[in-house]
Amino acid sequence: GSSIAYDPATGDIVVFGGASSSGYLNDTWAWGYPRGLGVAWTQQSPAGSPPSRYGASMAYDLATGEMVLFGGYNRSSGYLNDTWAFNGTTWAQVADSTDPGCTTSCTGSPPAREGSSIAYDPATGDVVLFGGYNPSSGFLNDTWAFNGTTWAQVADSTDPGCTNLCTGSPPGRELASMAYDPATGDVILFGSELLNDTWAFNGTSWTQVADSTDPGCTTACTGSPPSRDGASMAYDPATGDVILFGGYNYGSGYRNDTWAFNGTTWAQVADSTDPGCTNLCTSSPPARLGPSMAYDPATGDVVLFGGYNPISGFLNDTWAFNGTTWAQVADSTDPGCTYSCSGSPPGRDFSSMAYDPATGDVVLFVSGYPHETWTLDVVLPPAPSVTSLSSTSGPVGGGTVLTLRGTGFSTFSSVYVGQGSGARSRAVAATSVAYVSSTELTVTMPASRRAGSFFVYVSNAGEYSSAVAAARFDYLAPVVTSLSSGSGPVSGGTSLTITGMNFSPGASVEIGSSPEVEASTVSYVSPTELTAVTGPSSRAGRFMLYVVENGVRSPAARAGFFTYEPPSLSTITPSSGPLSGNTPITLTGSDLAGVTKVLIAQGTGLKGAVEATIGSVSPTTITATTGPATKAGSFDVYVVLADGVASTGTHEVMFTYKP
Repeated sequence: GSSIAYDPATGDIVVFGGASSSGYLNDTWAWGYPRGLGVAWTQQSPAGSPPSRYGASMAYDLATGEMVLFGGYNRSSGYLNDTWAFNGTTWAQVADSTDPGCTTSCTGSPPAREGSSIAYDPATGDVVLFGGYNPSSGFLNDTWAFNGTTWAQVADSTDPGCTNLCTGSPPGRELASMAYDPATGDVILFGSELLNDTWAFNGTSWTQVADSTDPGCTTACTGSPPSRDGASMAYDPATGDVILFGGYNYGSGYRNDTWAFNGTTWAQVADSTDPGCTNLCTSSPPARLGPSMAYDPATGDVVLFGGYNPISGFLNDTWAFNGTTWAQVADSTDPGCTYSCSGSPPGRDFSSMAYDPATGDVVLFVSGYPHETWTLDVVLPPAPSVTSLSSTSGPVGGGTVLTLRGTGFSTFSSVYVGQGSGARSRAVAATSVAYVSSTELTVTMPASRRAGSFFVYVSNAGEYSSAVAAARFDYLAPVVTSLSSGSGPVSGGTSLTITGMNFSPGASVEIGSSPEVEASTVSYVSPTELTAVTGPSSRAGRFMLYVVENGVRSPAARAGFFTYEPPSLSTITPSSGPLSGNTPITLTGSDLAGVTKVLIAQGTGLKGAVEATIGSVSPTTITATTGPATKAGSFDVYVVLADGVASTGTHEVMFTYKP
């Protein structure tokens, strides 16, 4: 297959080689484009190219600033194990440490193979290679690391030096999907042929990632994507997920479903028009085997090119994924084409592709005949402009859906809301953006870190609209206008209906400050109503209730006061007993369920109070036995909660110690 990777040194995604109707290829293409705009692939002529091949592996080596290509297969030489480096303009073979100039039996390199998986690991500074296939050893499961000049096998944790039966590594396979996940710091490997297991490589050893519903599975992991070979995988920093697309499954055929891996679990990305589809997803690229895929930091999209299916043959369409939806990137000479795009590289599968940061291009290397190198020319659009918003205000919690009108919009336009420092610094991306036309977008506003008036910006490939009055949006803090109940016990549990303005889903409720008490079971009813249940408080008294959205509190208001009432007593039976104590008493009152102490004063307040021994406690009744006292007389009786909150001594419930 062809190889694909992002080259930070050039800013391009580079694709090399692959197979097409013309045979095995070794052309190189580079692609850089503004989001959602037409693109033009241009054939390049690098000085020298690797021999034509199929099933090579390619990744960008950040440590050297070069693309690294390894192995593959061609008909004349068979299975290859030579290594090549592309610096953005020229290919050069990397001399084998023990046999410089070799192509098929390089003794200082991994054994010859095709269909191996490769990724750059920033944690170690090495390019990591796993598995593949050659007829002498079958499916391989050895792991190798390339430090920019030489290869070294990574010792299997249980069987050092193994090649295809490494017991501490994933089972042998070819055409598996592999990508580095910065969120976990691991290289992630998925599936192949009949397998749909997921593995993580930490730089020294492999660990299987437990399937969310069937830990330890390898072939029928129900919480993972179905098994497949020839799928494409790339890390998407915009979402923090590893993205998997397409491939071939022996049961369901050619697929075009999209999955996201968050470091622990897989989840299918719903097709925008056909959620849950597997191979006929109408708003995704057509089903295919062996497409090339890489993340393009210049646009913030995952870019997909080419592949094969039996209906259309070798494809040469280009697609971009923005984290939630796919959109076809219009060919510069034949928009909407899928397999005969005249302004793109010839159709192929399993090409090598990577992004080159130095040029800002996505580079494609086609390892077959004819020998070709291509780059993508960029036609920058005029900056978009905003002329009106259908709604000019909404809650700080976000969720306001509005129609944004202006000019220069595209299918991949992004929308941002400034937070006081323009479009580029600390701006917040819209929750969703739906393209309606070149003059209209439907936008769901994000949450804001503070209330206030801010500008809305539209971006096309980093070209931002200007800050104009028509693009101003006011984020409104929540406001409390009334509470259904103004008081409740310190034990909590009071159900409240909170009325006000600018409420949004996800709002929380706090009572008091330093420390604040969080309400439980907060439910959003409407922009003007929430329901909540008060939490327990360590203090009795009158406190302000706040609605909090995205860290922004409602302002203090007279209508927002809530009083935490301490437990109260109403009767005591009997009301007297001897100084020696041991008198059984029964107390009645309200909110007594959390009482842990019964105290009988021996003066003013609780100093020197006598503690009674509690027998039973209910919300309205306590039984206890008095303790011995040192002074005779009539004294207040108090009940105390576990957090120290005590009832008030009112001289209404008193116990008399008789001499």
